[in-house]
Amino acid sequence: MMLYVNFHRRLCKIVHALLTATTLFVFSCNFDNISLASEIIAILDSGLNKDLPVVGGKNFFDNTNDTQDEVNHGSELAKEVLAVNSGAKFLAVKITRNGDGITPEILAKAIRYSADSNAQFINFSFALSKDSKELQNAIKYAAKKNIVLVAAAGIGLKNPYEPMDVSKIFPQSYSEVLVVGKSLSCTEPDEMSNFGKKIDFVIPEDETKKRGSSYTAARALGLLSLLISKNKLKEPFNLSNLKKTLEPYLTPIPKNIKKLHKMGGGCLDSKKIIEATGKGPTL
Repeated sequence: MMLYVNFHRRLCKIVHALLTATTLFVFSCNFDNISLASEIIAILDSGLNKDLPVVGGKNFFDNTNDTQDEVNHGSELAKEVLAVNSGAKFLAVKITRNGDGITPEILAKAIRYSADSNAQFINFSFALSKDSKELQNAIKYAAKKNIVLVAAAGIGLKNPYEPMDVSKIFPQSYSEVLVVGKSLSCTEPDEMSNFGKKIDFVIPEDETKKRGSSYTAARALGLLSLLISKNKLKEPFNLSNLKKTLEPYLTPIPKNIKKLHKMGGGCLDSKKIIEATGKGPTL
């Protein structure tokens, strides 16, 4: 039976590769409850609710089959993605119940699982103060597969009222990770958010349903996946190509603010991306 399943899994992937060479669409192989798709986003968080378009998942927090969201955090992130890209699909990768208990080891396993489950994006809405070789290798493993890794800049770990340089937290500090911050507007930084040269760009908080860079990063994921679904981003979907694609959609930061390293390389213009992809108004 295992040989039969493995053979058909390989065959399915070959067919998927041939078909998606000319078009972008969801193609299900129905193995291990995972669907192969052109725009699968792994939400590494508190789980996802069952009413969302989930194509697979795993619980790394307490090693059960339950990926249901008990605190509605991961689910709200997914809804933020869907607000700009209704065609997105998700992997529900549960690594915490309420924000606690995330370790480099758990995170590394979740990243590898997501990478092996055909995710095109991996979302991080949290930060760790500790690094590990296992986590470094997992990040590199996903990056080599041209998976786009997106992390929220976040707030201070020890004290939310004391912002930190993102170069001191993980996985934000890794060169393979795109870091999204939050601003009050395209000319006004959020003094409570983390800062640093490693922040790639910001999104104003009034564009999201909820406050916090977790939600602006989720909004960015929706926009990036929208660019892919509308063929605005060429393969491979790596970080270098992604940054080049985003350049026309970034509003420059005023020089006096840019020197403070609070708003990254620019303010992402959501409306311009939506107009370029031919999608209607956001929800």
